[in-house]
Amino acid sequence: MENLIHSPALQHLPLLEILIRLLLLFLLPFVGGLLLSIVASLLLRTHHPPVSRDLLGLFAGQPALYVICAIVPLLTLGVLYRQLLFDTPIPVAAYLFRLCGLSVAAWGVILLYRRTHHPAAGTLGALLLTGLSFHLISTLVLTRVPEKWALLEGPVPFIFTIQVVIRFAAFLAASLVFMGGSVVLFTLRWPGSSEGDRPWRRGLGLGSTLGGALLLPPLLLWDHYTAPHLELAGSTLARGIMVLAVLFLIALFAFDMIQRRHERFAWPLFILSLLLFALWADREVGAQGIVNREHAHLLHEQAKRTQEEWTAEREALYASAQPVDAALGERIYRERCTACHAIDQRVVGPAYRDVLPKYENDPDGLEAFIRNPTKIDPDYPAMPNQGLRRGEVKAVVLYLMGLLTEKEEEEP
Repeated sequence: MENLIHSPALQHLPLLEILIRLLLLFLLPFVGGLLLSIVASLLLRTHHPPVSRDLLGLFAGQPALYVICAIVPLLTLGVLYRQLLFDTPIPVAAYLFRLCGLSVAAWGVILLYRRTHHPAAGTLGALLLTGLSFHLISTLVLTRVPEKWALLEGPVPFIFTIQVVIRFAAFLAASLVFMGGSVVLFTLRWPGSSEGDRPWRRGLGLGSTLGGALLLPPLLLWDHYTAPHLELAGSTLARGIMVLAVLFLIALFAFDMIQRRHERFAWPLFILSLLLFALWADREVGAQGIVNREHAHLLHEQAKRTQEEWTAEREALYASAQPVDAALGERIYRERCTACHAIDQRVVGPAYRDVLPKYENDPDGLEAFIRNPTKIDPDYPAMPNQGLRRGEVKAVVLYLMGLLTEKEEEEP
């Protein structure tokens, strides 16, 4: 499957990082929230069965949600990272495609646990999700460590370094915040939510949120301390400060809700927990872009050359199918140009008799202007790009220069 993915086109390059950020925003909080909700469900299975069942329903209630938020993002991220790191030795697409198989196995076990509520199925599902999460974080870290790419062996991206361990712990802390916010919103404030064991639900949700918000800052500082020097740019520090600000607001809301025993801030708490993962995804992709900026530049130049070669081939094919002459230029002139231009009078644009003499000895300049028009005269609106091929532009210039010659011959 990895060999079927081609290098990105020039117009696709700016979209790759945006799409990766968006997919990580779907994937990371869902997988982390599902993992911790299963663990909490196992712990409460005996003493509070209704709360345990509601925790399972938060993230494992709809199979379509698992497909949309776990399986599809993993497959798509494999394609996007393969394009972003094209022509590098890291098999990032293969890693993420294999993790899809692990995610399908985990989902099957989770469905079994939800149906039977047997602790063995729940434990196995939690272990599979833990392995999936750890290797996902390991893959994300690996994309920013190019010196290890040539040393990779094995079917999964297992690199046991202190940075992977720290980021996995930070991921679990952020997931604790998201799970707690989801518990508060969907089991206490959502219409139709159960009223049974309300103190337990509030304590679990707000305690998880506050605990995760207090655990995450030291982990982020530790991660910043152990990060490679290439990642420590000003933008990375700014993202870290924004994460700390969001965590402060989360802790403030959670503490107020615990102290005053209310759930009025359930929606802001949930939205802030999503914003936390959005900043996480932005930090991951931003750090990867900083470390691999040279490769990104090479990829951009390669895509530019490929597009130019493809354009030249299409132009040659078009030119061989239709001769580039003044007759073609006249037809294009009548179809495209006469709406805004005339020979002897101003319409929307200036009259050709006032413009063409400027290019009498510079037809190449006229071609360049027609291909990429810019605003020159403030008395006239900017000319829109007509989307003409190079051969068509050349034909139009031949026709217009012929008009200029005829005009000069007519004058005494």
